[in-house]
Amino acid sequence: MATPTDAGAPKPFALTLLTLSAALNALLAMYQWMELVAVRGGAKAVCTLNEKVDCSTVWNSAFAGRVHELTLLPVAGLGLLWALTALLAVVLLVHRAVGGLEVKTAIALVKLWAALGFLTTITLSVAAVNIGTLCLTCLGTYLLVAVYAYAAVYLLPGPRVPETSDFTRAAPWLVAMVVPLYLLMLFPGQRTPKATETAIAAASNAGPSDAAVEQYFDSLPPPEKQACSDARADWQRQSPLDASKYPVRVRFGPADAPTRLVDFTDVLCPHCRVLLRTLHELKKAVPLGKVSVEPRYFPLDGSCNPALSQPAQPDPTSVRCLGAKAQICLENAPDYWELREKIFDAQESLTPEKVLLIASSGTVKREALEACIASAETHTRLMQDIEYAMQYRPDGTPLLLLNGRQAQPVGSFLFGMALSGADPQTKFFSKLPPPR
Repeated sequence: MATPTDAGAPKPFALTLLTLSAALNALLAMYQWMELVAVRGGAKAVCTLNEKVDCSTVWNSAFAGRVHELTLLPVAGLGLLWALTALLAVVLLVHRAVGGLEVKTAIALVKLWAALGFLTTITLSVAAVNIGTLCLTCLGTYLLVAVYAYAAVYLLPGPRVPETSDFTRAAPWLVAMVVPLYLLMLFPGQRTPKATETAIAAASNAGPSDAAVEQYFDSLPPPEKQACSDARADWQRQSPLDASKYPVRVRFGPADAPTRLVDFTDVLCPHCRVLLRTLHELKKAVPLGKVSVEPRYFPLDGSCNPALSQPAQPDPTSVRCLGAKAQICLENAPDYWELREKIFDAQESLTPEKVLLIASSGTVKREALEACIASAETHTRLMQDIEYAMQYRPDGTPLLLLNGRQAQPVGSFLFGMALSGADPQTKFFSKLPPPR
């Protein structure tokens, strides 16, 4: 009978380090997944500290969305899959070592899975760098994977790179672990919204039936139900402010819509991009005439926003200021809404030149656009938007108004209000938990 001496008995320290790093990674992945669901219900992630340190920006990136679409699991779900498999591989190794069985195959399995995990973290790290936002929980994941890989490669007995035959024998064990775990995770993975804009199905002009809407609210995950309840209570506590001195320049929907939304955005604000996607889905799901959307601008740059601290060297051509003015100049264009969404879709790679290229790719030509951006009229309109926004004392963007009151950008809350004619007592909200 083969014995552990075939590859040398693994040291207790190595096994402990492998077990702890895998277990902690599994716990962190579960936490990230729960936070992801909460964020996609409109809540703010605990790890969202500022614009540059924001987990939710990474989780809601186009890259993360593509991963979810391809694998049917969010990135956090894949992290949990890797961590649980890593833990099972260690359990197998310990079982065989304690039982006096051959351990070369089990060691090869641990090393193979560690290598796959380490290579994956490099890919995710590159994607995060391209997004330009720091995700603290992601860094924790990468560190724990690196610890596991170090223990597997440098602390387990045998060659650092096992023979091909060992990997070949380890492959069936790996498949036997990964496939059942993956299938088990498909159920929560498919119930996890693929975009923060809430899972609202597109509806015909007649709108969804009351039964379908009630079923939608019943099926919301608990964190999103709580976010909806909190948003409803927060909106009810406020009083509408008079905006009659700020005439509408562009609007989707009728002026007499029972649910009137005004959004103030910044082109580099990731939460603003999420809000635009939410509103895009809302306009498709709600019957015509029930909701109107009015865009406004609040660039987070002191060089064009006097409500903010001026930078040492003001840059009037910054992306934020330029993006706001470019949108103002497109307001009378027939393709305004399409071009606005294109600007926000390109958010992760925006430069001043790219803003101008996108904004001038439709009916407004580059020369006319640049002249408009430089005009005093455009500056005046931007100052009006900033003055309008400051009535609500915003601490950032997006700032969303619903019938004159500030509203949290929670998709389910906006959906319910739009379908009910802005009635916070609608039966759609009857099963929500008490607000926090």
